[in-house]
Amino acid sequence: MNIYILNGFTEYSKCYELSSFGDAFLHFQDAKDEAEKKINHILQEFDVDKESEMEVTEDEESFFVSIFSEGNIRLEISIFKKELPVT
Repeated sequence: MNIYILNGFTEYSKCYELSSFGDAFLHFQDAKDEAEKKINHILQEFDVDKESEMEVTEDEESFFVSIFSEGNIRLEISIFKKELPVT
């Protein structure tokens, strides 16, 4: 059985307080949907140039996003597949 782990950290407020998070999902798309909610929140709160301040790496089973602006990391988020042993 596979699960998809969504984890990372984000700037909690404009005073640069970091908050970490982690969740597990049965489906990659569910994890990606949750990640996109967090990404959109940061994009709305901070003035981010998507071309120069946002890095995205994605394939069928993994997803990584890093958003930074003004020299500060605003969000780092990743999704990776974890195989669980079947008992």
